[in-house]
Amino acid sequence: IFTIGADITALKGYRKDTMPIVNSLIAKGVDASVEFFSEEDSEELFNKLKGVNCVVSRVNPGNIPGGEKGYFAFLQRLVDEGVKVLAEPKTMLSFGAKDAVSKLAGTSIVPANTYAYYVLEELKAKFPDALATGPRVLKQNRGSQGSGIWYIEVDPSHVGPITLETMVNCEEMSDNHTEKHTLGDFMDKCEQYLVGENGMLVDM
Repeated sequence: IFTIGADITALKGYRKDTMPIVNSLIAKGVDASVEFFSEEDSEELFNKLKGVNCVVSRVNPGNIPGGEKGYFAFLQRLVDEGVKVLAEPKTMLSFGAKDAVSKLAGTSIVPANTYAYYVLEELKAKFPDALATGPRVLKQNRGSQGSGIWYIEVDPSHVGPITLETMVNCEEMSDNHTEKHTLGDFMDKCEQYLVGENGMLVDM
């Protein structure tokens, strides 16, 4: 059994939970080690892994150099060779689709005022009204470590209706750093989360 990660730190580190998983498997008598994925060495790595029993993917898809397309294609090749991949690309894509939350809006588990935005124009048209009701959380579609997850509230000094010039206080969950922007500038900043095949923001 091998675990596999993406080459996101020039081979200098792992996800925090990777080595505990590997060491636990070794303690149970399993032949487990870590292999790093990179596009340049993918063929060599594929030949090395296609004969193993199982590959455990330990990477945040949003952090894969060059995007997730090549990495997922690599994992799918292993699946096609009969290797058990945890989790398979189609499963990771399903788990990573945060707009499922917005589709449950109004049910007993998700508040009705939960929305999904797919283009910048939609965000600019609807988010100011949502923010006028109180603090909001915006979550990008990809990622699982707090990157692109923002807590936004209107600056306490603001008086009057919410406009593009309204100052907002923003805190990103990846490291809890705070930023102050006009609402218009912050929404422009969020365009990076809306581009690409899986671009999307959940507002809740």
